[in-house]
Amino acid sequence: MRLGLISFVCLVVSCLFAPGPAGADENGTAPAAEPSPLEDRFFEVILEEGDREEFEALPAEYKLDWRRRFWTRNDPTPTTDENQAETEHMRRVKGAIKKFRNRAGEFVWDERSKTWIRFGKPDRVEKLPASVNLHEGFVGARELWIYKDMLLWLVDINMREFYEISYIPFSDLSNIGKYDGGLREDVGRLNDAQLDFEESFDRYLFVNDYELEPERATKMVETGFNRWDHTRQINTYDYEGAEEFPFIFDVTSLAGSNGKTDVLIGLLIPLSKVEFERTGGIEWAAIQRRIALFDEDQNLIERKVENIDHEKDPMAADGGWMVTSESLAVDPGHYDLALRVVDLRSRNHGILKTSIEARRFNEDGLDMSDLLFANTITRDERGRGAFLRSGYRIVPRPLRVYAPGEDVTVYFEIYNLRVSSKNRSLYEVRYTLFGSKVQRFVSFFGGSSEGKLEPGISQAFQTEGTGENAARHISLDTSGLPEDRYTLIIEATDLATKEVSKSKGQFVIKR
Repeated sequence: MRLGLISFVCLVVSCLFAPGPAGADENGTAPAAEPSPLEDRFFEVILEEGDREEFEALPAEYKLDWRRRFWTRNDPTPTTDENQAETEHMRRVKGAIKKFRNRAGEFVWDERSKTWIRFGKPDRVEKLPASVNLHEGFVGARELWIYKDMLLWLVDINMREFYEISYIPFSDLSNIGKYDGGLREDVGRLNDAQLDFEESFDRYLFVNDYELEPERATKMVETGFNRWDHTRQINTYDYEGAEEFPFIFDVTSLAGSNGKTDVLIGLLIPLSKVEFERTGGIEWAAIQRRIALFDEDQNLIERKVENIDHEKDPMAADGGWMVTSESLAVDPGHYDLALRVVDLRSRNHGILKTSIEARRFNEDGLDMSDLLFANTITRDERGRGAFLRSGYRIVPRPLRVYAPGEDVTVYFEIYNLRVSSKNRSLYEVRYTLFGSKVQRFVSFFGGSSEGKLEPGISQAFQTEGTGENAARHISLDTSGLPEDRYTLIIEATDLATKEVSKSKGQFVIKR
């Protein structure tokens, strides 16, 4: 039965929570001057305590940049120009300024305004005007704000058009005209305004086919009070209602030119949630890949967008997978990397934002790149989703999981080798593999860039090269290796200077 539910919610509130604020602050109502949406108070209301204290302590000239960094960190679509979270926040601020006015037409900075900015427009607002009640005395106007999963009560406690979140029964919220304690037995009796309030709310529930039984109402009240106290804002973006799918990525650092670092990004995208369209007997997917890179101050360093037509593999289950890659030349340092993959037909998408490091390489001493795990490494053959590096076409393997017996192919580079007067270098490379389950398992591998490496006894492999830098790749034969997580360590020694540098990477063998 829905009638009487509002009274039940009031009872829940009275049982769960202690008295709240005694009354409105003298500074609660904004001055007559028209407020600006960019005022600090409209921004501070959504900040966590630590952020708010940091922001408030800043000189005025630094606050605008602090805001910019905050919104960049909280951008739901960092690979696009628009920041939907900031746009929604400003829309809420402008809406609150326009909506919450007193009879004099002045904006009121009360907890209705703050709720609107923090949590957005409610699904429904039920209003109960101020009244004089035989049992309760003078009772301020009340509003019930209904969200999808929470209820909030706001009350004009002192009848000054200044609403506050209510934690206790309406009858106790004002010291004006307290009812006689002897009439408490009849406090459940509703006056006409309260009956109208209940009937209006009941109609809302019926029209919207919305079930709100006492147990659910209790939970929604609890959720509302908990969020008011502990959640600074709820500001989510629904990505056009699309379904989200995961993808896998890998990041590799190699030395670039002029002190830069080449950051290579490989992505493995599942196609099970991608729509294919048949053209000329072939099924094609239309994928958009977005990449954005931000520095530690949240300044945009680079943004790249590419539309890719991908042919479906007729032999692959659920559409198979697609490998795609991109490279960025950046200064060494720490960055925030944002990736988004969109199916242009269904609008299903995957999105990710993470921190990465662009390694700083030695300018003089011996050094090595990260290990780049690859599906294939070929010469002079151009293929989709590949890197072109030192004359090799490299198709990355972001998912480092291999079947027993499957070759593990790795590309790496060695830098700053000592060269002779004839521009020749001489170095040694050693390969070591450690398994995690069998701690005593240690195997060494040796071979050339063109040869497959097989388990064997320890051996040192020497190479004479041209120039101070060398590009190498190996294929590790995993036949006979048990299922496990492995760490591959590659160690280079410059035989002219005896300098040593090493790099390592992990992969998994699993059926």
